[in-house]
Amino acid sequence: MTICNHIMDAACVMFNCEEFSAEQRLIAGKLVSFMDSAPFPFIGVEVKREMVSGVLEKFRMLHEEQELKKATEDEGSKSVSAEERILGGLKIYCRSIPKHVEMNHEEPQLASVFGRDFNGFLRKLICLMRNQKDLPVPLVLHSLRAIRHKLEDHQENDTMRQALQNRLNDLGLSQLLIHLVTHKSHDIVREVLLCGIALLHGGNLHVQETIYSFFLSSNGDESFFCEIRSRIRVSIAEIREFQQFLDRRAEKKTALADEGATPDSEFDQNVLELLIDEEDEFPETGFIKEVLRFLQLLCEGHNLNLQNYLRSQTNNIKSYDLISETATFLEALYHEINHSNVEVAIQCFESLTEYCQGPCPANQFALIRTKLCDSAMHILSLDPTCMVDGAVPESFPEDVSSLKESTLVTLLSLLEGIRTPSIPRQMMATLDFRLMRENMNAAKKDNKDLGFLYFFLLSTLKDYDKDGKLSDLLTDCEEYDEGTGRVEIVRNNELERVYFRIPDLCGNLTKSSKDELQVNVKRDNQQDKIVDFFERSDFLVQEMEHRDALSKGRKFSWISKREGLFRDTSFSLSIIINFLIIAFYTVPVPSEFEDDDLAYPVVPLGVWFLIMLLGCFQIGLSFLTFFIFSQFHGTLILRRAWRQHTDQPYEALDQDVQFYAKSAAFMLKNSMLLYQIMYLVFAVSGVALSGWTGPFFFAFHLLDVIPRSELLKYVIKSVTLNGRSIVLTVILAMVVVYFYAIFGFLFFRDKFVMEDDYICDSMFQCLMTVTNYGMRSGGGIGDIMLPPRWDESDRFMRITYDSTFFFIVIVLLLNIIFGIIIDTFGELRAQNKAIQDDMENKCFICGIDRYTFDRQAAGFERHIKKDHNMWHYLYFIMYLKIKQSTEYTGPEQYVSDMIRVKDLSFIPTMTAMCLNAREEEEEEKSKLLVENVDKLDKATQRGFAQVSTSVTLLHQLLEGRVAEVKEHANETSSKSTHQMFGRMEQLDNRVNQLDTKIDQLVQRLGEMQRTGGFSASGRDAACENDEEDDEYESSEGEDVRDTTFVSTTLTTETKILDDDEEISYSEDDEEDDEEGDVLDDPFGDNEPIPTAPDTPKIVLGPTPEEVARKERAKREAEERRQQREAEEVGMLFQPRAPPVKEAAERGVHARSPGRSEARSPRKESSKKRRSPSRSPSVPRARDKSPRLKKGFAKEVEFPGDEASDSEEEVVRDAAITCTATAAVTTATTTAAAGAAAAAVGGGAKAAATVAG
Repeated sequence: MTICNHIMDAACVMFNCEEFSAEQRLIAGKLVSFMDSAPFPFIGVEVKREMVSGVLEKFRMLHEEQELKKATEDEGSKSVSAEERILGGLKIYCRSIPKHVEMNHEEPQLASVFGRDFNGFLRKLICLMRNQKDLPVPLVLHSLRAIRHKLEDHQENDTMRQALQNRLNDLGLSQLLIHLVTHKSHDIVREVLLCGIALLHGGNLHVQETIYSFFLSSNGDESFFCEIRSRIRVSIAEIREFQQFLDRRAEKKTALADEGATPDSEFDQNVLELLIDEEDEFPETGFIKEVLRFLQLLCEGHNLNLQNYLRSQTNNIKSYDLISETATFLEALYHEINHSNVEVAIQCFESLTEYCQGPCPANQFALIRTKLCDSAMHILSLDPTCMVDGAVPESFPEDVSSLKESTLVTLLSLLEGIRTPSIPRQMMATLDFRLMRENMNAAKKDNKDLGFLYFFLLSTLKDYDKDGKLSDLLTDCEEYDEGTGRVEIVRNNELERVYFRIPDLCGNLTKSSKDELQVNVKRDNQQDKIVDFFERSDFLVQEMEHRDALSKGRKFSWISKREGLFRDTSFSLSIIINFLIIAFYTVPVPSEFEDDDLAYPVVPLGVWFLIMLLGCFQIGLSFLTFFIFSQFHGTLILRRAWRQHTDQPYEALDQDVQFYAKSAAFMLKNSMLLYQIMYLVFAVSGVALSGWTGPFFFAFHLLDVIPRSELLKYVIKSVTLNGRSIVLTVILAMVVVYFYAIFGFLFFRDKFVMEDDYICDSMFQCLMTVTNYGMRSGGGIGDIMLPPRWDESDRFMRITYDSTFFFIVIVLLLNIIFGIIIDTFGELRAQNKAIQDDMENKCFICGIDRYTFDRQAAGFERHIKKDHNMWHYLYFIMYLKIKQSTEYTGPEQYVSDMIRVKDLSFIPTMTAMCLNAREEEEEEKSKLLVENVDKLDKATQRGFAQVSTSVTLLHQLLEGRVAEVKEHANETSSKSTHQMFGRMEQLDNRVNQLDTKIDQLVQRLGEMQRTGGFSASGRDAACENDEEDDEYESSEGEDVRDTTFVSTTLTTETKILDDDEEISYSEDDEEDDEEGDVLDDPFGDNEPIPTAPDTPKIVLGPTPEEVARKERAKREAEERRQQREAEEVGMLFQPRAPPVKEAAERGVHARSPGRSEARSPRKESSKKRRSPSRSPSVPRARDKSPRLKKGFAKEVEFPGDEASDSEEEVVRDAAITCTATAAVTTATTTAAAGAAAAAVGGGAKAAATVAG
């Protein structure tokens, strides 16, 4: 029997071994089949029947396959046709499906085996799969599936899941998965991705850090990123292929479902049945959904290191940007979105969101450079109702709505924590806000969450909209505006605004709870106020959760919502009942009762029944109010009391007898609960005891006016707040009264007489008398005693007794009690006033006063309602509590972490974004002004360089001219020299006039410098100059044009001065002119110069306008010459500073050298047109000499020995003229630079400063 069992085991093992050939496995199978069919009673005792049954089933299938293979290879066989072979192959394919299904059922059992021995078997298996590259694919595949099943068993329990993930990660599973991603088997790659998703589920930080460390320490991760990028690109190619596959499958199903199509034979019928039963699938190899989910979980929890590493692998030879690759896949997908790939699109946006949140600025800028905004706008414009047809599932519109939500979350993640407006501006240039506004209105009915996301995006971009278009779009969004919470937080020393939807359960927070918090919160300083607010917020959060849980029941919710109505009705009934008692209760006639007894008050029977009916209603309302208070506040009272009593959570306390006893004690300490109990007891007593005592118990219900009035609360609080001091003072007063009672009992008991009766016969009676009458009498105990007589011996003792009692008891002790109450009330009133002042004039969150916001922002009321609403911060805590931690944005994750460690530094103190926006605007203006000043400074430096160059060239030119003049003077004859000195006298006069004119020009330029422009006369004079000069100036740049204009103005003024001079002729000159138009040349031999044929005739007669202009110029020159004659004459014969030195001392601009050289030929041509033609034999150097009009030809006789001195004066005068011209030119350039500075935008002040 033992031998047979071993043979059966060996045969089963041989059959299951895939390394044997089919023939060998068939032999082993036949052996198993024979032993199973033989009547061996011992079979099944030690061998499992399941294993034998499985082997027999596989043996039959293998036998059929071999039979079909033999039939196919036998071409001459007519028993098996081609149709039968195809049908057999389809049957074998369809029959192989249950084999995989059975393996899937066995994998959880294998996972349980792995869980029993982590450190032993599973560690060795992971090491084997990492080190052995030629392992069988099924072994690796099923091992990974078993591990994944083990991980997925604990997905709901966060603690157990993280512990299991950490254990598997420590065994090296994460490195194994990274290694197997590059496996050549697509099935293994897909299973690796699924196993990695299970390992990273929930954003396990320990696993993420292990993977990141592995990336940094290994060069093998380059193949991982290359493989992931390849999968993404393969998925891009599969988008259109998958769409074509869906079209073909739809056509095939349409053809198979056509009722008119009937099979022609039994074979066709069988084939159609097999094809209809077969659920063909698209052979996906990119596994894009799994890839994107895996990448998302790598960055889950805003892991900045992995976010950046997915974009750039700096330690690798080649880097792969998976962030941009994901955006590229979205660009290829968004045009082909349908019901089959909408989930992939949602996953794509979720991954993009996780790439950016945190924030990760580098990934934000990387994505904004792609076409992500275009893709998002296309998806937001989708209309699912137009895409639904018969083949689309009914859930497709909901999927499209979820896709739009993911899209908006991604766009919001791009705006998270931004510091520059580049991303918002690019989004504003791409997105269609009007369409988004329409979608937001449409979402009010179907999906409010989607509408709120639209509102958050538009509100965030509104801060960067300078035109105010988004503000106009958001004007009539009251519903979204009221349901949106706004908080400002401080993160990395920067203010951020966070938008969130206020949870619905926040509406359960009552106004009384809010008022109580505002009144009772500590307001000693801003820090204590914020800390106390967040400590009290825990109870408010518990209150909202408790009320929300109770309000889920319809009946109880209906009752709780009408608590105020019930209380008001009960108070109204108490007023009516007491009014009936006052109006109708009387006493009977005295004759109807005995004198010794008090008669019971009577009331009409109808009124009594009415009071009883109202009393029954009062009992019901009292019970409802007590029930509502106990249900809503009882649990909260216990939670608060137990939290102060122990550190354990309320849910973790053992509910034993001690627990209930302490809970009852805590409940009885609450004054409002005691009041509700007494309210109900007095209502029941008013009805139940009305037959004995009457309904006078209902008078207690009138005390409900106290909790309805804040002023009465302060009055009661003024008595109860310092109750201990008042009680101690009363005890002291009773002791003092007791002393006086003893003294009166011993010495004055005969004086205590009232209506001929002694009222101090015993110590107790005397004490009661002194206490009762002494405390109530205005004059003290002496008012009820017999007055003292002067003939009595104890009259002075009596006077002392009465006086000291009045002073000590009545004046001191009673007034001390009253003073304590009054002072307490005053303190409470001052405290309340301070609280009201703090609430009305200071922001609760930031602590900035009202005046600052009214002066520098949009107002205090808007700030405390929109920017720093204290209740929004409470709602934000509740929002974070009910939201899944894996769905947190970057700011939400930051605030959640800070609250968990009780760090409130994220609260903005003494700062607000509305104030910072004004400061940022002023800073931008200051920066712009500084930039303009810098530009002006650079332009001024360039101008100084041009001035230096121009002055240098001018100095060189003057030196050349002086040398030419000296050379010419040595060559001239004595007669010419005498004539030249005569003309030099006239030259002196004209130089003086030129100096006068230069002074006038300098004054005009100073006025232009102060006013920032040029006078109209100067511009007109410039326009009257040479036409060639105008054409040349039009071709120059703006900076040269200004300088040239002023220089031209100077030349024009000089020309006018020359023309205005009175020209005198001698007789010889007239004769010479009549004979041959001979111009006396001071530098030549007075040889007649023939006039050029094309030279126009010079008209010497002045016009009327010229005469008036000449007269005006003469008068001005005469006045100036009389004032400065001595100085002018001295300056003419003193050496002048070189032009370079003068220009350097002045520090002003001059014309560029290119411009000066360009203008010199035109000047000489202009001179030729304004003077008679001279002989061609005259050297060109003589053309550069100072111009002399015909008036200079007057004969002046000078001694010949003064020729040398005259020559020096000629040189000196020429230098003076040129230097003056250069000075005026540089001054003009300075004025032009100042005007240009004003035009640049640097401000009038900056322009005047530079020009000065």
